[in-house]
Amino acid sequence: MQIVDYRQCAASELEALCYSVFAESENAAEGRMVSKLVGQLISDTPDHDMQGWVAVDDENPAGLVFFSRLRVGERPDIFMLSPLAVATAHQRTGLGQSLVAHALEQLRQEGVSIVTTYGDPAYYRRLGFQPLPQTTLAAPHDLSFPEGWLGLSLTEESVPEVPGDCFCVKAFDDPLYW
Repeated sequence: MQIVDYRQCAASELEALCYSVFAESENAAEGRMVSKLVGQLISDTPDHDMQGWVAVDDENPAGLVFFSRLRVGERPDIFMLSPLAVATAHQRTGLGQSLVAHALEQLRQEGVSIVTTYGDPAYYRRLGFQPLPQTTLAAPHDLSFPEGWLGLSLTEESVPEVPGDCFCVKAFDDPLYW
């Protein structure tokens, strides 16, 4: 298994991976939604506002993780992890954790200091994420599942209070995702 920059893979392969993972674990509508989101992230997000890595097994994507910039005031060092997808055949092998660990180290080296996500608290807490109160760092939209808003400091300090409105990249700027 090798971890590569997402640009080394065809967007259609990454969209297909997300469709299959989310359609199987949730339903076909969720698969279509996440697949479309990945397509929009890739086509509509400037390179400086997005990063992504793919775990490749025998030249096929086995997992992916994307991070997109959140803008809060003048802070250029906040990114959001989403989506994370691991092919069903590779789930429960530690691939997702390895992929995220690799990505977080890359982001840390590039000066990112805060990473957020909006997802399953039980899973992301195992990766070091902690509940993120809206008073510490507001989400870009109202949250339908507030306990899923989580944060991780990539410095030796805890996530500081970051005042101000939070803005996400265009692909995520839809209340449907929140």
